[in-house]
Amino acid sequence: MQTYVLESTLSTDWIVVPRGEPFQNQFGREYHYVVYSMAHNRNGSHEASLEMHFKSRTIPMFQWAAFYGKDLEVLPATGMLLNGPVHTNGDLYLGAGARSTSRAR
Repeated sequence: MQTYVLESTLSTDWIVVPRGEPFQNQFGREYHYVVYSMAHNRNGSHEASLEMHFKSRTIPMFQWAAFYGKDLEVLPATGMLLNGPVHTNGDLYLGAGARSTSRAR
């Protein structure tokens, strides 16, 4: 059996992630790959071939004003402005338990 991976000629396109997918509306780079596999029988004759195409994405993290792995609590100071998307894998608490004129946009 012989298996190998080639980067496709379609590789390395800059994209905007489509709505409804993780990281929607963010810029990223998409890579296209092709995996080939060939099986040979005991006589050494070619018996089966497989081909699989797949994509892999990288999303630069500098696009977010804040990126956090768990619950994120933000207690805004006077004049604090976050300009950009905020991502958290948990819950986001903005000014929790405090009187503030802050608002999320």
